[in-house]
Amino acid sequence: MTVRDQRTLRMNHRKPEQSEPFRYPNIRFTESEWDLLQLRLEQSGMSAQSFGRDCLLGQPVVVMSGFLEMAEQIRRIGVNVNQVAKVANYDTRINEEHLDEIHKELKMIWRLLSSFLSEVRAKSSTR
Repeated sequence: MTVRDQRTLRMNHRKPEQSEPFRYPNIRFTESEWDLLQLRLEQSGMSAQSFGRDCLLGQPVVVMSGFLEMAEQIRRIGVNVNQVAKVANYDTRINEEHLDEIHKELKMIWRLLSSFLSEVRAKSSTR
């Protein structure tokens, strides 16, 4: 294949047609509305496109402040539990009482998370 053929192939290569055309709404905001919109967008942690689409289509936008920090803490707890499990498999100093205490703590964390998620779901269904 010649260089000219390769160029022709590249020029003729087009993306397939979209099943639905894209629409770009033009919306006007007052200065205070714009500021409020920007604040809520920032708090949501969503992209502007996703946030706008969810708002316009009436889908709930739930702002969970501290969610990323909480997720990081949960990840760290999981790492610690894995480390304890590894040590428990090789070290006889960790007995069943220690593991039961860890299990109780994890159950408490799970209950708190379940309660938190229930509250979030309740808030999102009332909007």
